[in-house]
Amino acid sequence: MNNGWVVEIQPGCWLATWNGDPGRTELREYARQYKSAHAAECALRAARRYRPLEGALVYQDDNDA
Repeated sequence: MNNGWVVEIQPGCWLATWNGDPGRTELREYARQYKSAHAAECALRAARRYRPLEGALVYQDDNDA
């Protein structure tokens, strides 16, 4: 099942829906879901205003969580 797009900012750590610098979670089921790759890439650019986030990945989330 395709739930959308997610941003993994480092291995095992994803952008989350809550506030932070940037908001992040180690639980994939709490990762923010984006409707498109473009929306996820925009979120990653915004997060990089706070942290460099080298090696961050945007990918389609096929996790059923």
